[in-house]
Amino acid sequence: MTCRSIRELRAQQPDDPDDQQLISRHVQECPMCLDELGQLPAVLAAPKSAIPPPNFAASLMAKLPATPALAATQARSRALRQRVLWGVALGFVALIVLWGGYGVLFDSSLPAATFGGVDSSAGRGVMALTLAGKPMAATLGLIGIPLLLGVLVLAGAALMIWRRLLTPSPALLVEVEQ
Repeated sequence: MTCRSIRELRAQQPDDPDDQQLISRHVQECPMCLDELGQLPAVLAAPKSAIPPPNFAASLMAKLPATPALAATQARSRALRQRVLWGVALGFVALIVLWGGYGVLFDSSLPAATFGGVDSSAGRGVMALTLAGKPMAATLGLIGIPLLLGVLVLAGAALMIWRRLLTPSPALLVEVEQ
């Protein structure tokens, strides 16, 4: 068998075991074919492809959307649902914070009245939380805000001094160049 016929058989990818054995034997004996088609015995010895289950294509197609427009619509509706969910959660947290802040700053009994007043156990718990928050708010107002402003002023001064130390003076730059 000639090298040209081996190449033609290889291009056809024969299924016949006799042809595969003939090609393998020729590739092992011919140094030119071994250089060019050295991977051929491994390719010929590779297992056949697996046969998919009978309902594989139908089940795969059932999972896919009917049209690209339908897929885009489904993606938009999922994104919208997620945005609405996050918006509701954020609104609920903001409402609780505002309601509690009103109770801490102005009327302590109003948040408790929402939960049945001070006569119910839930109302008493909300009242206790509101009353516990009043000293914290007062402390923040009396000490926290001035302290925070003082820390900001010190941080700003430290940053200005640090920049001044990192920037060499022009006179020093002139001395170095001469």
